[in-house]
Amino acid sequence: RFPQVQAFVKSDRLKQFPRLTVRYMRGMDPTIKLMDENRNVVEELGIDKWNTDSVEAFFQERLQK
Repeated sequence: RFPQVQAFVKSDRLKQFPRLTVRYMRGMDPTIKLMDENRNVVEELGIDKWNTDSVEAFFQERLQK
């Protein structure tokens, strides 16, 4: 399931985002949770239909500010 998201997680692309944490939750659809400095969820996005390039572009825009 979700081969595009799996491809991103298992690739070297993940290494360019050192603040990114990946957690595997059995039975859950892939989701991005953006958190503030107190680890409170600020935004949550379902990414089950995203492709690998979209995931990478999102993190480049949001995590490297």
